Amino acid sequence: MSSENVLEVKNLRVHYTTARGDVQAVRDVSFSLKRGETLGLAGESGCGKSTLGYSLMRLLPANAKIISGEILLEGENVIDMDEVMLRKIRWKKISMIFQGAMNALNPVFTVGDQIAEVLTLHEGMTKREAYEVVRELFIQVGLDPSRIKDYPHQLSGGMKQRVVIAMALALNPSVVIADEPTTALDVTIQAQIQDLMKRLQRRYGLSMIYITHDLAVLAEVSHRVMIMYAGQIMEIGDVVKIYKRPVHPYTKGLIASVPTIQKVKEKRLISIPGAPPDLVNPPSGCPFRLRCPFAKEICKEKEPPYVNVDGVLVKCHFARELADVSPEEAWESVFEKYEYETV
Repeated sequence: MSSENVLEVKNLRVHYTTARGDVQAVRDVSFSLKRGETLGLAGESGCGKSTLGYSLMRLLPANAKIISGEILLEGENVIDMDEVMLRKIRWKKISMIFQGAMNALNPVFTVGDQIAEVLTLHEGMTKREAYEVVRELFIQVGLDPSRIKDYPHQLSGGMKQRVVIAMALALNPSVVIADEPTTALDVTIQAQIQDLMKRLQRRYGLSMIYITHDLAVLAEVSHRVMIMYAGQIMEIGDVVKIYKRPVHPYTKGLIASVPTIQKVKEKRLISIPGAPPDLVNPPSGCPFRLRCPFAKEICKEKEPPYVNVDGVLVKCHFARELADVSPEEAWESVFEKYEYETV
């Protein structure tokens, strides 16, 4: 494991057992996370983003199983750890900011008690000592320390999200996984939480995996970006390179689908037609070929390799040929097939 990497994931596969068969939610995923880096993870619903995040902490539901691969956290393989060891590393070495703050907080305990419990169990602090740390954490995340004795129902959505962030940072972990932390918030509060996350990342030198649907958010908070589809990483690289010059047709489609004033005026709003494939029986070859305007016979016959395009890894047979095609040009044929109306 490289000394500059705090986390390395190698060939990870995760399946869910269902009545219809095994859902192959994460399929042969590999990536690394550098110290002090924010790695963005984007893709459609059902592409495996949250499953990947929960796998890193071994917090998967009972019907999910890690089939193969390695998750190296500071050199130790999380997959090989027993439950006792997992309790020692969760929140101390790796923590999570959950998507639904209300579901992450216990309604019958005060928010202060819930954060203090982490400190008393892991650090052996007295309750008085733990509360002093909680007060400092509240200040850091922009909450009035007087709200420590409040119950979750007494706080707004944005305040609850700040509590969950404070809980994730309580033990100063090496890695923080932020699973769509602004999804249920209005845009004003979203902006505040994004700004808070950036400030905390700089202050504590956090290594963070930021999961979201919102490409604009990733542009703000990330150093590198991973684009995920059908349980696989389609494109991974520097955030500026990917946003300025997306290579994979799926990445181009995601960027082209972001509405702008210009697109509305030209009535060129787009969504990628079709739906992600059924991962009980994944398609052969490239998983995106059924929706891709550039798909050819080889895309059906052979799974594409990763191609390095100017430092960006792209899982596409035609990566180099498509590198300089703009998102709008790439999806021009799709624009012609569908009628778009301004809203």
